[in-house]
Amino acid sequence: MRCVSERVGPGCRQPGFLWRVQAQHSFAGNSRQARTTISTVIRATIEGLRYSRGNLKIRLYDSLENIVQEIIEGLIRFQREVFPQQSALFKRLSTAQNPSTLFVTCSDSRVVPELLTQTEPGSLFVIRNAGNIVPSYGPEPGGVSATVEYAIAVLGVSDIVICGHSNCGAMTAISSCTNLEHMPAVASWLRHADAAKAINASRHYCSDAERLEALVKDNVIAQLGNIRTHPSVAVGLVNKTLRLHGWIFNIESGEMLALDGQSGKFLPLADNPEIFAG
Repeated sequence: MRCVSERVGPGCRQPGFLWRVQAQHSFAGNSRQARTTISTVIRATIEGLRYSRGNLKIRLYDSLENIVQEIIEGLIRFQREVFPQQSALFKRLSTAQNPSTLFVTCSDSRVVPELLTQTEPGSLFVIRNAGNIVPSYGPEPGGVSATVEYAIAVLGVSDIVICGHSNCGAMTAISSCTNLEHMPAVASWLRHADAAKAINASRHYCSDAERLEALVKDNVIAQLGNIRTHPSVAVGLVNKTLRLHGWIFNIESGEMLALDGQSGKFLPLADNPEIFAG
């Protein structure tokens, strides 16, 4: 029996080892020697695995540390360069906020409300979650419901935007019927988009991409329906002190589509800045 070590991970600073044990009939008549050799090989294999696993952890830790370091360096630049130029703004915001709009969008890292709208801190009251979902109002309101209520009753926002986006992971999971048994919380959360899923499934599409694009729109419309069930929203709509907007951001092109409440169509917002959903 012999033990062979092989390097893995070309270019690694501290490459780990893959241990391969090969059995040969070379210990016939000497079982004691065979047992001793096998024991040595096993110990070497275990040590090799420990080294490889530890080395992997080191590389992974280094990578995560670099990412966190970038975030910290960005924060330091903000404190040293950006904050001093906007100190008057933050001085005013330090005691109160007065946002005009509640902006509901996806948690997706590629969608940044303040960047898309080019607004300063204090302008938007933001809700972010997987799939830009607003559960219908129920007997046990959750965080989204509480935030919607606070935005209207306390902050007095005049507009609510529900913004979906292209290539949405949550909508992709629904559109492709992804098995989410290993993510029960996600599966439960996405059931708040069942209305959009049912409407989307009732149509024929030429491609998966077309189905997903339609589902993103269907979901924005469905969430607008859900948010209308919230008492504070219903009162605001009846009293005409609140407007609803349904938007879809195209990550690749930068285009923003807006739902026209009268026609039920999504139109380029840049060409139709006056339209709203309801």
